[in-house]
Amino acid sequence: MDENCQVLDDGDQVIPGLYSAGSDANTIYADSYNFTLPGNTMGFAVNSGRIAGLEVTKFIEK
Repeated sequence: MDENCQVLDDGDQVIPGLYSAGSDANTIYADSYNFTLPGNTMGFAVNSGRIAGLEVTKFIEK
């Protein structure tokens, strides 16, 4: 994904209208979610959700 939480294809091109946030977008743990430290990705989840929501609003308004 890019800085606007837009999902990118294999060629690093934006897929219009597709956004990702939270643990689905978090590549820190690759394809699994680490429960060793509860809440360790909470900040990323909240902030990426906020960014994705703002960007979706802009996309819809176009």
